[in-house]
Amino acid sequence: MSPRPNIARQRPAPGTQSRGVSLCRALSKLGLCSRKQAELLVAEGRVRVAGKIVRN
Repeated sequence: MSPRPNIARQRPAPGTQSRGVSLCRALSKLGLCSRKQAELLVAEGRVRVAGKIVRN
């Protein structure tokens, strides 16, 4: 059996990595509201993360 070629892992370019789960999805998965309701709450500035209002 021949040895496996040494292939470097391809990594995404810096700054293009996924940031994880969106805040709206996380709120809905926790059962706090639907994703649509979460979008509205965030847009209205009614959501805080670590004491700071989140609007994105």
